[in-house]
Amino acid sequence: EEAGDPLEIATAQSRLGAAHANGNLRNTNLAKARDYFQAAEFCLSGAAMARQAALHLNWARLGISSFRIDELCHSERALELTSAMGKDSLILGSRVALGALMYHRGEIAGAIQVFDEVRTAARAIGDVGQAGLAAFMGGITAQRLCDPLLAVERLRPELDDWPAPAAAAPWGIAPRLI
Repeated sequence: EEAGDPLEIATAQSRLGAAHANGNLRNTNLAKARDYFQAAEFCLSGAAMARQAALHLNWARLGISSFRIDELCHSERALELTSAMGKDSLILGSRVALGALMYHRGEIAGAIQVFDEVRTAARAIGDVGQAGLAAFMGGITAQRLCDPLLAVERLRPELDDWPAPAAAAPWGIAPRLI
């Protein structure tokens, strides 16, 4: 802010939003994240594609946490931008958020298919984080549908292989699979 560079200020706001949207329980603050994203949006709308993609992808991830369709809709723009950039990991992250949007729109089978496709693609490129997130989202979706067998099918392989299976513990899934 002291330098007065609006683009760098907006980029910092976008990153702060991501930190509050995707952090651990101590620093998660969805309202604060939303405020940062809204403050950054106008300035970043004309910025380089990578900065725009980061904003929309992180805003879509906020939507995963907040269950708000208006925030999940950012997954569509994130996917458009990340696909144009050709960044596999970012594309996969955008697709996970898109799957969450599909779920909230009532496209349940399509959402589970997207999560499965992302998990498979992420494992193929060695992206454990995206594979775990896709499996987690598939498991959560199955849990919300009261289908524990489907949840086990989605989560068990990742929990067995994932370097940090305890990451699913705050949502109460891991203990149910034992």
